[in-house]
Amino acid sequence: MVKRIAAIVGAIVLSACHKAPDAEYLRDYNQAHDLIDEYQGNSARLDQAESTLTSLIERRPDLPHAHVEMSRIIMNRGHIVSSDYRRGALANAEAELNKAVALDPKFCDAHIVLGHLYFRERRYGDALKALDDADALACSSPWSLINRAQVDLDLQKFDDAAAALAKVPAANADSPPAQKRTIQTRALSAQIWIAFSKGNQEEMIARTREQLALVPPDNAWDVGNASVSFQQAGAFEDAIETAREALRRMHYGAAEHSLGVALYGDSLWRSSRVKGTVEDSKAKEEWAEAESLVSFADAGKILWGSLANRDVAFRSLLQTKLTATQPDRPASTSR
Repeated sequence: MVKRIAAIVGAIVLSACHKAPDAEYLRDYNQAHDLIDEYQGNSARLDQAESTLTSLIERRPDLPHAHVEMSRIIMNRGHIVSSDYRRGALANAEAELNKAVALDPKFCDAHIVLGHLYFRERRYGDALKALDDADALACSSPWSLINRAQVDLDLQKFDDAAAALAKVPAANADSPPAQKRTIQTRALSAQIWIAFSKGNQEEMIARTREQLALVPPDNAWDVGNASVSFQQAGAFEDAIETAREALRRMHYGAAEHSLGVALYGDSLWRSSRVKGTVEDSKAKEEWAEAESLVSFADAGKILWGSLANRDVAFRSLLQTKLTATQPDRPASTSR
């Protein structure tokens, strides 16, 4: 689903209401922080960041900053897919954040990342309490707004989520360029999910294209994520093109899977438009390529949840194909 949220926990914006680190500490801290932001599956970056943070904790055990970043490393290392984490990962991350809060209860970033962690655990009341604690400290951060929007989305409070996201540009105005891009990307992800939930295909496509325009040339993951958004919008040609671009940048399984699903989707869309017994040759080619990448039994379930499935002809053909794939388990007609 579009709702898949990136494994990377958002960049931290240092607040002014906590113990002040010295310039050398800040330099090393920011370096580790940037490495975590740039993770993108490269574990060497996390290794380097962890080494730096361990040194910072030894040098300044009275400061909370490194513990917050350690929690982000633990979450990134423990992330599997969507909201699934390896056993113990979130508990260990929470322990680091609790250390940070104990060292400085006024360190906003610890409360903000706690809000994100509780969101991942679906502990929505605790997540909102942590974010309220951050807001009570009067320390502005775009991540507080984005994390609150994520909780509102899960609770299907779409208007509240949209209101939080509308404040992000102003809160993000003074962020460094790299952080600003990350924040804009995450805010757009939430806006894409709101559009999906409301069935607004045009909005989904527009926000996904905005997101793509922010992706740097060496980033494959965010391009692959955009392919998934296009899939869910039913924009299968865009999804195919974007998945191929992700694979040109880096060959990885998730992009192959996205490409396969998009090819099945476009093949079905073309075939559902064909009249009589005439076959669409491109649809046949796409289906054959898709079969080499992912099983239709897997892809069909994803396509059933896309906005394309609101089209009667597409839904009918998809259900026929799903029933043929699983004759003992007909596809449900409910959404």
